[in-house]
Amino acid sequence: MEFINYTLYNKAEDIKRLKFIIDNLPVRDKKQLNILEIGCGEGNICYQMARYGHKVTGIDISDATIKSATQKFGDTPGLTFRVEDAEQLKMAANDKYDVIVCSEILEHLYEPAKLVANFENLLHPEGIAIVTVPNGFGPREVLITKPVQRLKHGDGSFSKFVKKFKASLGYRGDTDQSSADELSHIQFFSMKQLTRLAETSGFQIIKKKSGNFVENVFPFSMLSRRLFFIQKLDCMVADVLPLNFTSQYYSVWKRTDQR
Repeated sequence: MEFINYTLYNKAEDIKRLKFIIDNLPVRDKKQLNILEIGCGEGNICYQMARYGHKVTGIDISDATIKSATQKFGDTPGLTFRVEDAEQLKMAANDKYDVIVCSEILEHLYEPAKLVANFENLLHPEGIAIVTVPNGFGPREVLITKPVQRLKHGDGSFSKFVKKFKASLGYRGDTDQSSADELSHIQFFSMKQLTRLAETSGFQIIKKKSGNFVENVFPFSMLSRRLFFIQKLDCMVADVLPLNFTSQYYSVWKRTDQR
């Protein structure tokens, strides 16, 4: 099916990530898939999948994001949003999902292994998980996220100056993905660490792809955030670079006991 962006996403990297998710949904004789998005945030990815005719459940632990997602997309046929802790979610044998989408979530968790360990309970035996995370050792996390978070969590005058400076440049602190109150990155994954996380939970990564390169790295971001073609070029550059040099990892997981 031709990819059409139905969402409110307007950044090249968000659209590229969305297309990766859609392109990797299983094709089963036009069968409607039963899909769970963990940490659905503002609901854009859920809405896109529902527009493609699938039954989609979006869960998030944040009341604010579920309220926002419901206001935007809650009337969409086949789409349900609810506040839920994915680590505690249990499924009956006849209720399991064909696909789990976990996009830009694991980096925010103190114990991501607890969530990933529950994938097996949530998925059909032939089901897959589509997981995206920042490259914890890529340009974005090393040059921006880590130093800015250290300053943000300080209480000195320089920390306050940085917060005001970011606000003056239009950086709100939330994202198009989520309006949750706390979006700090706690985990910083290399691909080797992400692979180990999958394997310890009974999964293997069967597909890997990069997201963007330096689009979100200041001061380059001051230009790219205003010019879509620069964003798109940055994503294209990431596609030809070694994966570990880029700022984003996209991956598809399947259970190791699948044939």
